[in-house]
Amino acid sequence: MLDALAEPPSATQRKAMHIEVLSLFPSYIEGPLHESILKRAIQNDLVRISNVDIRAFSTRKDSRVDDRSFGGGPGMVMMAEPVAAAIRSCRTPDSRVVYLTPQGQMLTPTLAKELATVSHLILLCGHYEGIDQRAIDADVDQEISIGDYVLTNGCLAALVLIDVVARFIPGVLGNEEAAAEDSFEKGLFDHAHYTQPRVFEGKEVPEVLLSGDHEKIARWRRTQALEHTLKRRPDLVAQEFLVSPQAVGEGISVRKLVEPSMYFDDVLRFYEHVLGILPEGDAQTASFSCGAFSLTFLRVDRPMASVASMFSVAMPTHQFRAAVAWCRKKAGRLVTAPMVEGDVFVAVVKDPDGRLVRIYSTND
Repeated sequence: MLDALAEPPSATQRKAMHIEVLSLFPSYIEGPLHESILKRAIQNDLVRISNVDIRAFSTRKDSRVDDRSFGGGPGMVMMAEPVAAAIRSCRTPDSRVVYLTPQGQMLTPTLAKELATVSHLILLCGHYEGIDQRAIDADVDQEISIGDYVLTNGCLAALVLIDVVARFIPGVLGNEEAAAEDSFEKGLFDHAHYTQPRVFEGKEVPEVLLSGDHEKIARWRRTQALEHTLKRRPDLVAQEFLVSPQAVGEGISVRKLVEPSMYFDDVLRFYEHVLGILPEGDAQTASFSCGAFSLTFLRVDRPMASVASMFSVAMPTHQFRAAVAWCRKKAGRLVTAPMVEGDVFVAVVKDPDGRLVRIYSTND
């Protein structure tokens, strides 16, 4: 048990966050929690971590907690009874039970910050083919995924979640500004970092970092973050620089973009091909009119708020078919083939900036 690592709580410290990890392999997560920042957080009584062996709650003589799936199929499934019993042995009125699963909500900094405010976090680790759904329905409050891939078991996912969440617990990092300056915290990757010596293998530290001009340094770092993100994750740039569609009258939506200005032109070209019509406007504004629908783009000079992940466009059926046909020819553009929702056809495509666009057909 890792509780032994923690020193008696100080009256001046905040109450330690308690994390209990429910798994079939309690020793799996022990090692990383005895090192570095997490070790200090435990020793300073900022977080308390306990392991619970789900096998201890088996009612079988052989302590088995899994069986074959009803309906057939490969692999084994963890039974509901021992899982539910393990959760209920730990749960308190302040607990939040999180099941680590690829089918869960994606772990993000925003979600991690929320979890860091929970006083008692119970992490349920999946194993084998999964857990009997009845235990999940009865006792799990939230399902979380650390990424779109499958692990051999949920212990590693629990470790990742603990590490990410712990960074947002006051006092864990020492410097409270450190977490706010990391990648993703401002919607983008981090900027490049430099330290001594000033010259390494003929390469010098950028002059702006030696200027002492904090405003210039901040602008340089912002530009660096944009360039890094644009090359590797253009979808994050889209989220940083687009606002959700805003109603400006019936059938009208406004989508705003900021620097880098290339996105303004790139996105206009994309919609010109998809909608099959030329935009009207000038260097700062461009509008597409499609029946009763109008889509307007504005080039602006300041950062906007983050956006939702989906943007919708409605168009006549013949244009819908032409748009889907065009997107099929462009690698990576078509995300979901046409499907039917109600009495309309729907397709999901990608913008040049990587943002998802849901296209609906109409009866026009």
